[in-house]
Amino acid sequence: MMRFVLFTLLAVFQFACKKEKEAVPAEEDNTPGSILGTWELKETYSGMSPFMVHQPGNGNILKFTDNTYQIIIAG
Repeated sequence: MMRFVLFTLLAVFQFACKKEKEAVPAEEDNTPGSILGTWELKETYSGMSPFMVHQPGNGNILKFTDNTYQIIIAG
């Protein structure tokens, strides 16, 4: 009898739990840690070159959407 009760409880718990699907965040929904949006180059570190800080409005832009990206380089 105890096995039947245990089996019934396990079956109920197994079918009662349901994982909900996570919604994909919209482009406007920049949750913490999201890379979506427009970004401007601020600093560079590279090989033998010294650390460089770039001025705001330098024109080096990265734009990320949910399935594409665009690089705009000031020249």
